[in-house]
Amino acid sequence: RHKWTLELITLSLLLASDVEMRFKHAFACPRPMELSPQVQPMIDTPGHASWPSGHATEAFTVATVLLALLENANGTGAKFREQLERQAARIAVNRTVAGLHYPVDSAVGRLLGTALGDFLVARCLGNNKLHERGFDGRKFHTPQGGVVDFDLRVSMDDHHSGYYEYLGKVGNIAASPLLAFMWSKAVKEWKPLQ
Repeated sequence: RHKWTLELITLSLLLASDVEMRFKHAFACPRPMELSPQVQPMIDTPGHASWPSGHATEAFTVATVLLALLENANGTGAKFREQLERQAARIAVNRTVAGLHYPVDSAVGRLLGTALGDFLVARCLGNNKLHERGFDGRKFHTPQGGVVDFDLRVSMDDHHSGYYEYLGKVGNIAASPLLAFMWSKAVKEWKPLQ
Protein backbone atom coordinates (compact mmCIF):
# COMPACT_ATOMS: atom_id res chain seq x y z
CA ARG A 1 0.00 0.00 0.00
CA HIS A 2 3.01 2.29 0.41
CA LYS A 3 4.91 1.80 -2.84
CA TRP A 4 7.28 4.76 -2.37
CA THR A 5 8.14 3.63 1.15
CA LEU A 6 8.90 0.17 -0.24
CA GLU A 7 11.14 1.76 -2.90
CA LEU A 8 12.97 3.66 -0.16
CA ILE A 9 13.37 0.47 1.89
CA THR A 10 14.68 -1.39 -1.16
CA LEU A 11 17.18 1.39 -1.81
CA SER A 12 18.23 1.24 1.87
CA LEU A 13 18.82 -2.51 1.64
CA LEU A 14 20.83 -2.20 -1.58
CA LEU A 15 23.04 0.51 -0.08
CA ALA A 16 23.60 -1.50 3.11
CA SER A 17 24.36 -4.70 1.21
CA ASP A 18 26.91 -3.05 -1.08
CA VAL A 19 28.74 -1.34 1.79
CA GLU A 20 28.69 -4.28 4.23
CA MET A 21 30.10 -6.65 1.59
CA ARG A 22 33.08 -4.35 1.05
CA PHE A 23 33.82 -4.52 4.78
CA LYS A 24 33.33 -8.29 4.86
CA HIS A 25 35.79 -8.82 2.01
CA ALA A 26 38.31 -6.32 3.39
CA PHE A 27 38.39 -7.73 6.93
CA ALA A 28 37.82 -11.40 6.04
CA CYS A 29 36.85 -12.45 9.59
CA PRO A 30 36.22 -16.20 9.78
CA ARG A 31 32.80 -17.50 10.72
CA PRO A 32 32.38 -19.20 14.13
CA MET A 33 32.14 -22.67 12.55
CA GLU A 34 35.54 -22.12 10.92
CA LEU A 35 37.13 -21.74 14.35
CA SER A 36 35.43 -24.60 16.18
CA PRO A 37 33.78 -27.84 15.10
CA GLN A 38 31.52 -27.47 18.15
CA VAL A 39 29.68 -24.64 16.37
CA GLN A 40 27.10 -26.25 14.15
CA PRO A 41 24.96 -23.56 12.51
CA MET A 42 21.23 -24.15 12.26
CA ILE A 43 21.12 -22.84 8.70
CA ASP A 44 23.49 -22.73 5.74
CA THR A 45 26.50 -20.55 6.40
CA PRO A 46 27.24 -17.93 3.73
CA GLY A 47 30.59 -18.22 2.01
CA HIS A 48 31.64 -14.66 2.84
CA ALA A 49 33.18 -13.32 6.04
CA SER A 50 31.42 -12.69 9.33
CA TRP A 51 32.19 -9.08 10.25
CA PRO A 52 30.00 -7.00 10.16
CA SER A 53 26.69 -8.81 10.33
CA GLY A 54 24.88 -8.04 7.10
CA HIS A 55 21.49 -8.76 8.62
CA ALA A 56 22.22 -6.35 11.48
CA THR A 57 23.50 -3.69 9.09
CA GLU A 58 20.47 -3.97 6.83
CA ALA A 59 17.95 -4.13 9.69
CA PHE A 60 19.34 -1.03 11.40
CA THR A 61 19.59 0.86 8.10
CA VAL A 62 15.91 0.23 7.41
CA ALA A 63 14.90 1.05 11.00
CA THR A 64 16.81 4.35 10.88
CA VAL A 65 15.27 5.37 7.56
CA LEU A 66 11.74 4.40 8.64
CA LEU A 67 12.07 6.29 11.92
CA ALA A 68 13.18 9.44 10.10
CA LEU A 69 10.42 9.01 7.53
CA LEU A 70 7.73 8.67 10.20
CA GLU A 71 9.11 11.61 12.14
CA ASN A 72 9.20 13.76 9.01
CA ALA A 73 5.74 12.70 7.83
CA ASN A 74 3.66 12.88 10.98
CA GLY A 75 5.90 13.26 14.04
CA THR A 76 5.51 9.63 15.18
CA GLY A 77 9.11 8.44 14.77
CA ALA A 78 9.81 8.51 18.52
CA LYS A 79 6.65 6.51 19.16
CA PHE A 80 7.93 3.62 17.05
CA ARG A 81 11.67 3.88 17.87
CA GLU A 82 11.77 1.11 20.47
CA GLN A 83 9.70 -1.28 18.36
CA LEU A 84 11.77 -0.82 15.19
CA GLU A 85 15.12 -0.93 16.98
CA ARG A 86 14.15 -4.03 18.96
CA GLN A 87 13.06 -5.75 15.77
CA ALA A 88 16.43 -4.92 14.17
CA ALA A 89 18.25 -6.18 17.27
CA ARG A 90 16.22 -9.39 17.21
CA ILE A 91 17.23 -10.00 13.62
CA ALA A 92 20.87 -9.45 14.57
CA VAL A 93 20.83 -11.66 17.67
CA ASN A 94 19.05 -14.47 15.84
CA ARG A 95 22.04 -14.74 13.50
CA THR A 96 24.34 -15.22 16.51
CA VAL A 97 22.00 -17.80 18.05
CA ALA A 98 21.95 -19.63 14.71
CA GLY A 99 25.74 -19.95 14.90
CA LEU A 100 26.61 -17.63 12.01
CA HIS A 101 27.93 -14.59 13.85
CA TYR A 102 29.68 -13.29 16.96
CA PRO A 103 28.05 -10.60 19.16
CA VAL A 104 30.61 -8.05 17.94
CA ASP A 105 29.33 -8.57 14.38
CA SER A 106 25.90 -7.38 15.49
CA ALA A 107 27.29 -4.44 17.46
CA VAL A 108 29.24 -3.12 14.49
CA GLY A 109 26.34 -3.95 12.15
CA ARG A 110 24.13 -1.74 14.31
CA LEU A 111 26.64 1.09 14.06
CA LEU A 112 27.16 0.72 10.32
CA GLY A 113 23.43 0.38 9.64
CA THR A 114 22.59 3.45 11.69
CA ALA A 115 25.31 5.47 9.97
CA LEU A 116 24.13 4.35 6.52
CA GLY A 117 20.52 5.13 7.38
CA ASP A 118 21.51 8.59 8.63
CA PHE A 119 23.49 9.18 5.44
CA LEU A 120 20.62 8.10 3.18
CA VAL A 121 18.20 10.37 5.04
CA ALA A 122 20.71 13.22 4.74
CA ARG A 123 20.90 12.64 0.97
CA CYS A 124 17.09 12.70 0.83
CA LEU A 125 16.70 15.89 2.86
CA GLY A 126 20.07 17.60 2.79
CA ASN A 127 21.38 18.51 6.24
CA ASN A 128 24.41 19.24 8.35
CA LYS A 129 23.48 17.11 11.38
CA LEU A 130 25.41 14.03 10.31
CA HIS A 131 28.19 12.84 12.63
CA GLU A 132 31.11 10.53 11.98
CA ARG A 133 30.83 7.26 13.86
CA GLY A 134 33.51 4.76 14.79
CA PHE A 135 33.94 1.40 16.45
CA ASP A 136 36.94 0.32 18.53
CA GLY A 137 36.80 -3.46 18.61
CA ARG A 138 39.71 -3.60 21.07
CA LYS A 139 37.32 -2.24 23.71
CA PHE A 140 34.48 -4.70 23.06
CA HIS A 141 34.95 -6.52 26.39
CA THR A 142 34.28 -6.04 30.09
CA PRO A 143 36.77 -4.14 32.27
CA GLN A 144 38.05 -7.56 33.43
CA GLY A 145 38.55 -8.67 29.82
CA GLY A 146 35.43 -10.86 29.70
CA VAL A 147 33.05 -11.44 26.84
CA VAL A 148 30.55 -8.72 25.95
CA ASP A 149 27.21 -9.51 24.37
CA PHE A 150 25.43 -7.30 21.87
CA ASP A 151 23.11 -5.01 23.81
CA LEU A 152 20.69 -2.59 22.18
CA ARG A 153 20.53 -0.56 25.41
CA VAL A 154 24.16 0.53 25.00
CA SER A 155 24.18 4.07 23.62
CA MET A 156 26.11 4.73 20.45
CA ASP A 157 26.24 8.47 21.14
CA ASP A 158 27.52 9.07 24.69
CA HIS A 159 30.99 7.42 24.64
CA HIS A 160 30.20 5.33 27.75
CA SER A 161 30.54 1.98 26.00
CA GLY A 162 34.15 2.58 25.09
CA TYR A 163 33.70 0.81 21.77
CA TYR A 164 31.11 3.04 20.06
CA GLU A 165 32.56 6.38 19.00
CA TYR A 166 30.44 9.43 18.20
CA LEU A 167 32.75 11.89 16.50
CA GLY A 168 32.62 15.33 14.94
CA LYS A 169 30.11 16.62 12.46
CA VAL A 170 30.53 15.81 8.82
CA GLY A 171 30.26 18.72 6.41
CA ASN A 172 26.99 19.69 4.85
CA ILE A 173 25.34 16.82 2.95
CA ALA A 174 23.59 17.98 -0.22
CA ALA A 175 20.22 16.52 -1.07
CA SER A 176 19.96 14.40 -4.18
CA PRO A 177 17.04 15.63 -6.33
CA LEU A 178 15.99 12.06 -7.17
CA LEU A 179 16.17 10.91 -3.53
CA ALA A 180 14.36 14.07 -2.39
CA PHE A 181 11.58 13.26 -4.87
CA MET A 182 11.31 9.67 -3.58
CA TRP A 183 11.32 10.90 0.01
CA SER A 184 8.53 13.43 -0.62
CA LYS A 185 6.39 10.72 -2.23
CA ALA A 186 7.02 8.35 0.70
CA VAL A 187 6.23 11.09 3.25
CA LYS A 188 2.83 11.64 1.59
CA GLU A 189 2.01 7.97 2.11
CA TRP A 190 2.26 8.47 5.89
CA LYS A 191 0.44 11.79 6.19
CA PRO A 192 -2.90 11.53 8.00
CA LEU A 193 -5.88 11.81 5.67
CA GLN A 194 -7.31 15.32 5.74
